[in-house]
Formats: sequence, structure tokens, C-alpha cells
Amino acid sequence: MNSEKRYNTKGELVEIIINEDFCNIENKKVKIGNTYTYLALVRILKNRNISDIDKFLKPSLSHLYDPFLLSDMDLAVARTVRSLIAKERICIVGDYDVDGITACSILIKFFQEIGANITYYIPKREDGYGLSLSAIKYAHQKKAKLIITVDNGISSQDEIEFAKQLGIDVIITDHHEPNTVPNAYAVVNPKMKNSKYPFSELAGVGVAFNFLLALRKTLRERNFFTKEPNLANYLDLVSLGTLADVVPLVDVNRVFVKYGLSKSSKALDKLKAVSNISSNLSTYDVAYKIAPRINSAGRLADANLAIDLFTTTQEIKMLKIANWLDELNIKRKRLQQTILQEAKSIVAGAKHYDAIVVSGKWHKGVIGIVAGNLAHFYRKPSIVISEDNYLCVGSGRSIESINLFEIVKRHENLLDKFGGHKLAVGLTLKKEHIEPFREAINKEVSRLKVNASYKLRVDLSCNINIFDNIDFLENLRELEPFGAGHEEPTFFVRGGILKDIQKKPYHNILFFDFNGKSKSFVSTDADNLKINECYSIAFYITFNKAYYNFTIKDIFKE
Repeated sequence: MNSEKRYNTKGELVEIIINEDFCNIENKKVKIGNTYTYLALVRILKNRNISDIDKFLKPSLSHLYDPFLLSDMDLAVARTVRSLIAKERICIVGDYDVDGITACSILIKFFQEIGANITYYIPKREDGYGLSLSAIKYAHQKKAKLIITVDNGISSQDEIEFAKQLGIDVIITDHHEPNTVPNAYAVVNPKMKNSKYPFSELAGVGVAFNFLLALRKTLRERNFFTKEPNLANYLDLVSLGTLADVVPLVDVNRVFVKYGLSKSSKALDKLKAVSNISSNLSTYDVAYKIAPRINSAGRLADANLAIDLFTTTQEIKMLKIANWLDELNIKRKRLQQTILQEAKSIVAGAKHYDAIVVSGKWHKGVIGIVAGNLAHFYRKPSIVISEDNYLCVGSGRSIESINLFEIVKRHENLLDKFGGHKLAVGLTLKKEHIEPFREAINKEVSRLKVNASYKLRVDLSCNINIFDNIDFLENLRELEPFGAGHEEPTFFVRGGILKDIQKKPYHNILFFDFNGKSKSFVSTDADNLKINECYSIAFYITFNKAYYNFTIKDIFKE
């Protein structure tokens, strides 16, 4: 393993870690299972601690684990079966992001298919994160005897006690880090200490899908069905929620996404149409086209719009909602850009910071995206707070090396409420606590010495021949889907002479000459680059139908 420290064109100190060095990758193939693939790709996967290469390259639904290994799954299923037999009303409580919306939708679709007595509640942003008193009052008003949460509830101790006083049992299905474990009827969460499930990084929709697998199995054994629901039909929604929640795309998550992206319901077809997608979804399509449109409902209007899209059987209604979501997304983009520029101005005026904690009179529906933009741009954990006269709402995003949840948790005395996981947190706090909270977070992150350098892990150092090796690029596609925890491999090529820069509305095209061969790269940043200078380029490859896009991750002057 080679390592070198260099400054990139932004002036940041970068530790470049190169695991393997291949120059003639086109001649190195090995047999995996019944197929041949490139040794370079095999070594990339092994460097990612993936031992069973054949299983990874050929994910199967048979690779899913027993859902009863999840904490309290037996209790959750038994209580739900009792409700179904007694025809009790069940209230599903979801969340307003893509993960919560898709998790809620698959439960609604399942229960509707089997004729259950259900209702559901999707909070508005003013309700705050988690199982709210409003949700419980709604369930009580609808005479529900059982609440099933999806993608929330793990931090709602007081609310669950309130539900119990009203005679309502609560089953939590969640994937967020347990802070204090609530006294619910059952807590289904892969991060619970009593969970024996082999994989802990499920999205909320992944936990909900496992709940349905376990419930269907039990109902089948009891001869409950007249027509058994086909859970494979829900995998398109499972893949959307899994991708949108940015959980690692390995193990069962890879299975969900691999299968889900190849499926498309009538509702998703309508959403694809307004997003100008004419083929099977890619992870890029979900991240930048589909998920933002679904999220726009909860950010700027009402997340019930998205629930209606996925649960209605009326195609005219589906198309109408898809168009509404498209219009909301356009509005969201404008609002997000305005807030991002204001936040960057605040950061630029700060004397010193190791973490970014900014606040303003901003729309709380888009602060999470802005926090993600800031974390990506500055490579620092970032929290954006929407100020109010009394109680303010914040959303944070982190970088891989910093566990933002644990840092925030150590200062919960300054917060009214918080929740989340390593890379993303949500919180509420009083206005007078913003400044001490900012100081505390900066002190914590400073202690971790984030600014010393950041690590750039290179999967493959290569020569320019990689661009012309179509067979290698096709083999690379077999590693898809890419995402968090299994990112596109990073390639490193040296000796490119910058010949031209074409500026586009949202990106730039950079043209380099490599010993007489001209190659173009996509880049979001062209600052500090000079024509006819020589550069080394770290990049990744994305696939768009028949295209291969070479996108710059970082760039260094030779």
C-alpha cells in the first residue's frame, strides 16, 4: 500500500492512499464462479473486505437473513397477528423523508391487500422528528389499538408512555441509534443489543420489509391468506428508501437495491416520466432525480402527497401527484440555492471553525440538504439551524471519519430533542443555546484534528489505456449498484495537460491531453486550474445508458 501527502488545487492537504498499482489491467483476468473478470476488480473488492466475490457479484433474494433474528420481531409479529384476527384498527406512523415514506407505503399496501383495518399518520415538519403526541392523539381519535412506527420511534419514550395511558400498544420498527430504549410493546431495530440479525445497517424501509417478511411467514402458517401478497412487488420502494437514506450498499442492502432498481410500479413510472427517465433506474437517477421529488412533498408541502402516489390505484391521480412533486422540486431547488449561498457567506466570515454550525431565518424543509452541501464542499461536519423566536430546528450531515451522532449526544444538555446516526442528525434547541452549542461542537471536532489532512483512498492507479478498454468498463458495471459504503472505485491517472475548460450551467467539462490522447472529465469546480499545466487526476466512472462519464473527485498539480 502506497501513501503520499500532497496539496490539491484547493490548497487542502490530502493523504493519497493507493492500494494497488496496475498498468496493464486489460491482460489480467481471473475466474470467479462461472465467469471471468479482471483481477483489478477482484482486488478492489477484497480491499473493501468483501470476501465472497461470487456472492457479491450475483446477489440473490436467497441471501436475505431470517427476519426473526431482529430484536423483538417475534413479539411484534404476534401482537400484529392478534390485531388482524380481532380486526382491531392499526395505525402506521411514518416519517416525511423518502425512507419513512417508502416504509409507510409498503406497510399500507400490504395491509390493504389483506383487507386489514388500518389508518396512517405522516407528520408535518412542525411536528418535529419521531413519534409525536399529535400522531398518538390521531391514532386514539381513529380508535386504533396498535401503532406501528416505521423509520422512527426509538427516541420517543414519553410519547410511548402517553400511548399506553390511552390503551394503545406501540411497536417500533426503526434503524436509528438507540439513545434510551423506550418501553414499547416491541422494538424492532438491528442496532439493539438484543438483535441477532447479522447486518446492522438497514434503512428504515429495510427494517419494515423484514417485518413484512416475518409477518407474512406467520400468517401463511396460520392459513390466513385467501391471496398472499407478493413482497417482491414492493422492492422498488425498498430500493428507493435504502438509497435515499445513504446506508451502506453491501450485504442485504445490495440485494434490495439490485433487485429493486429493475422493478417499476405504475406510480414509479409516472415519477420517472416527469424526471425524464426512460429506462431502468440507476443509483444516480434515484439520488438526483427521484428522491428529491419525493422529498419535496415533506419539505415544502405535505408528505401525504407521496404516500398517495404510491398507494393509490388511480393512474390519473398518480400522474397528477407526480407533476405536483416535480413543481415542488423546482421550488425547492431555488430555495435551497438561496440558503446555501447565505450559509457560505456566514462561513466565509467566521474566524476559525473545525465544524460548521450556522443558523438563520431559513425554511426548515431544506436545511438538511444545505447541511449536506456544506459538508461535501468544506469536508467538515455541518449543522444548519432554522431559527425561531423560541425553539429552533437543526439538521446535520457529517463526513465519513466523524461520528456526528456521538458528538451531538455528548451535548444533549443543550438540546430539547435529537436523533439520527453517524452521518446525519436532526435536533431541536432553544435559540439561546445555539451559540454555546456551536462552541461545544467546534471544540469536539477540533480535538479530533479533522483539518490535518483528509484521506483519499485510490482503488486503482492506472495509465490512460483504461479509457479505451471497453471490456474492463463493462466488467466494472457488474460492481453496481454504487453508493454509500460501496462507492464507485476511485481511479488515479498522472500526466494530464489541461487544454480547455467548457463551462456548463451546473458543471464544467475539462479537456486533458495524455501523450497525444485527448480525454474529457466532468468537474463541479474549475477554480485554480491553468491551461497547459500538468495535473494528476483522481476520478470515478459513472454509467448513463451507453455513456461512460469520467468525473473528477480531486485534482493535483504535477
